[in-house]
Amino acid sequence: MVNMDQTEFPNAPQVVMLAQHLDIDITNINKELQESPGKLFYWDGLATEAKRELSIFETIHYAKWMAHARNFARMYMKVTKLKDTVDNQMDTVILLYSKDATSVHRRKYSEACFLESLTSEMNAESIEKLKANQDEFMGKFKAFYQDMYKDILKDKPCFFEDIETNLIEARQKKELTEALSKSFAQKGIMITSIASNMRATNDVDSLRLLDKKAK
Repeated sequence: MVNMDQTEFPNAPQVVMLAQHLDIDITNINKELQESPGKLFYWDGLATEAKRELSIFETIHYAKWMAHARNFARMYMKVTKLKDTVDNQMDTVILLYSKDATSVHRRKYSEACFLESLTSEMNAESIEKLKANQDEFMGKFKAFYQDMYKDILKDKPCFFEDIETNLIEARQKKELTEALSKSFAQKGIMITSIASNMRATNDVDSLRLLDKKAK
């Protein structure tokens, strides 16, 4: 490993080794100097956009999906008498909104949540009267079901696995573009250093490499 903090700039073989590591064409260093700012600008732009996209997805789309799912998860937890903890909420969200849940499962979960919602809004006598009117009862249940599973009932369903995958991919895109942007920034510094030091050094081999394409 070459220590770039050393006063003495690396000799020709060391320059070749560093350039290969950073994928720098030292036989055409002038072209590298010209193209480096544009490449850095491009990856900086992608990194900024990826960061913006992740922020929007996390604070709006993911947050709204999860808040909606947790609301119904808490209802189901009351029915099952499960302690309301963060871990239990997430487990219940997965249970209710996973791709593994069939339409039969979702019907069962939604019925339980629907009755729990009625219990919190109405007294026992009013609930019995509502049940007696099957058209009204089923109408309310259908509306409840469509609200509870609105993200799954869309033309492009969004299950728990989908929202989590989208979050992971958005984070990976941000991390990757930031890493590449940083890499190109470091590469730009190295290109400038190589070019200036190849001209300043007494290493004839380095000068020959630098001037080969300049002539």
